[in-house]
Amino acid sequence: KGDHVAAESTLLQLSGDFSSMAVTNWTSAAMVYAGMGENQRALTCLERAAASHEGDLTFIGVDPAFDRLHSEPRFLALKKSLGLP
Repeated sequence: KGDHVAAESTLLQLSGDFSSMAVTNWTSAAMVYAGMGENQRALTCLERAAASHEGDLTFIGVDPAFDRLHSEPRFLALKKSLGLP
């Protein structure tokens, strides 16, 4: 699955970075959660990214970071709502 300690450290760093930003980059947070195997958290972040109209979402169907989400109904619904193949 990956190095959970390093991933948690990255999330803490991102959280600090996010708190100083006007807008959170939910797609980046989703990548970290997906890498940790936290699929539901990753999907929640992707849904927030969609609500925030993040441009990075265009690539979720082909980005290997999200491969483990491809069979998730929420992921499929999100792709459909975004008009992605």
